[in-house]
Amino acid sequence: MPPRNLFWKYRKEKVIRQNQYKLLVNEKETLLYDLDKDLGEYHNLATEQPQLVTDLEKILNEWETEMNQIPQKTL
Repeated sequence: MPPRNLFWKYRKEKVIRQNQYKLLVNEKETLLYDLDKDLGEYHNLATEQPQLVTDLEKILNEWETEMNQIPQKTL
């Protein structure tokens, strides 16, 4: 089975996990981690890998748009 992206959104943060990379976006910052090398998420790679950030943000925004089109049930 090919690897799949993992997405989640909590409060004002949204995240994509693709392979070893985790991109977290919130109102204040964009963080990129290589979890194979930095499981503790200490070294933000966003400035070192701007193209990867752009690519992952695009996928993340497409996912968010798709999720916003699903009708929400009222409890």
